[in-house]
Amino acid sequence: MQGQLPTLFAPAERIAPDQIAVIAPAVQAALDLQPLLDAVPNVLLVLNRYRQILYSNQALLDVLGIDDPSQIYGLRPGEVLQCTHSFETEGGCGTAEACSTCGAVQAILMGLSGKAAVKECRIMTHAGASLDLRVWAKPLTVRGEPCTIFAIADISDEKRRDILERIFLHDIRNTASLVVSYADLMQMMDSLSEEERTQLLSQLTMVASHLIRDIDTQRIITAAECNTLTPTPVGIDAQQVLMDARSEYGQYEIDHHLTIHVRTTPNAIRFTSDRSLIERVVDNMLKNALEASAPGDIVTLRAVSDAETVTFEVHNMTYMPRKVQLQIFQRSYSTKGVGRGLGTYSIKLLSENYLHGRVWFESSEDHGTSFFAQYPLNPTETANAQ
Repeated sequence: MQGQLPTLFAPAERIAPDQIAVIAPAVQAALDLQPLLDAVPNVLLVLNRYRQILYSNQALLDVLGIDDPSQIYGLRPGEVLQCTHSFETEGGCGTAEACSTCGAVQAILMGLSGKAAVKECRIMTHAGASLDLRVWAKPLTVRGEPCTIFAIADISDEKRRDILERIFLHDIRNTASLVVSYADLMQMMDSLSEEERTQLLSQLTMVASHLIRDIDTQRIITAAECNTLTPTPVGIDAQQVLMDARSEYGQYEIDHHLTIHVRTTPNAIRFTSDRSLIERVVDNMLKNALEASAPGDIVTLRAVSDAETVTFEVHNMTYMPRKVQLQIFQRSYSTKGVGRGLGTYSIKLLSENYLHGRVWFESSEDHGTSFFAQYPLNPTETANAQ
């Protein structure tokens, strides 16, 4: 067995590769069902007490594009799937702080303790992909040793449909209902004053714009996930982006008794990027901050720059619990309930995959929470330098 390794959650110890080479064939012989298991479309694994793979059916080998299963024997599931957290510690999969929130690790530990478990988990891969998985773990004893049968099903499409129905269609319906309400009011135009007519038409235009924006946002995210999104770089004024975001959520500010404050800079900050995508990132940062705030709170927006980058910051006064911090950029995770969760995910997806940027956050009980999105002033120069 390898020596004592540090861990922030599950045990880090493993048995050595030469031991795996002896045990794995014995496990396969004990199962005696390989043709049947290979016919199962879901991934099926047998893990030892150290969460290392001793057996895999053909489904995982097909996903990985390999012929020899011994290449993955001794690894843990997160390492095979290239989970970002499996690279964070010397102990690998299951030993990072974020692993404490992982449904896969939780299920495996339950299986090894003698209890069957079904969980869901979200994985961000080292290559930037986002996976939604449903996992099953069931106790198994092989030659007197506790093991677990571990099954994995990709439910990413299911989650996408759920998000489409619960977020997109829900928001579209609400906005469309407002359009209908304003259209009904327009039938009474003759009884309204000139000021009331102007206000009504302005509100109708704003709601219709929101409707178009909601549709465009869903289209952009879908294209981004399918790798068919093509940014269109133009010159952008960073301060204007912030002012437009404040205007976009001005009514929310009034309805929820909040204050949106835009910190100005003495000099204009101009950079080159896709205006539509930048606006959506900043809008999502602001929306998340507003939704996390209590009546009377102040949400602050600012942009700063150095010789090479521009950084947008959106700050709110609320502390984000550590458990939330560990999952914040995952695709279908949300603090707002089932079916939410595209806000911070889309910020990361658009910024890091299409805008040559990076995103991060800072949160403390004393200073609240800030989200940051940083982009090169000139992405062409950055790309050439790389």
